[in-house]
Amino acid sequence: MKRRRLPDSERISLFPFLAVLICTMGALLVLLVVIAQRVQATAQAEQQANRAEMVRSHRAEAGQRQEWEQQLDELQRAHEETSRLLAKRRHNLAHIEDHMRRLRQELAVLQESAQRWQQARSEDTSRLATTRQELARITAQIREAEALLAETQKQLAGRQPSYAVVPYEGPRGTRRRPIYLDCRSDSIVLQP
Repeated sequence: MKRRRLPDSERISLFPFLAVLICTMGALLVLLVVIAQRVQATAQAEQQANRAEMVRSHRAEAGQRQEWEQQLDELQRAHEETSRLLAKRRHNLAHIEDHMRRLRQELAVLQESAQRWQQARSEDTSRLATTRQELARITAQIREAEALLAETQKQLAGRQPSYAVVPYEGPRGTRRRPIYLDCRSDSIVLQP
């Protein structure tokens, strides 16, 4: 297909169209630059705001971190102090438990000693009672023997003296029978 050529009068002039197009493009370019600058300014402002926020955040975090470090130091000091006090109290508790153990042992020894003393006392009391009874019995026997002796002495006071012949036992177990010599006015009698 062939194009047909239009007469000159009917031709469209491109110059005014191009001029308008170029002007429009220039205006759009200016708008584009202005919009880009605004976007850049907004981005910079946003970036500065973000930086400022980050700086505030870092400062707050640094302050918080410093506060936490102080709290951590205080907690560590408190932990060390508590550990030291705990060790000291454990030492004191061990000392007290040892002292209590020794006191219990001493108490057991004293209780055993008191029990033995009580038992010895009761034995001494019973022994004393037995001894007193024995003493009373022996005293009564002595009185009886003294009375018997006095009576016998009275009876013997009126008699003639007599002698008793006792068989001899030697140190090595030898027995010797006595020999009786009866001396009379008219004779002497030997008896085996």
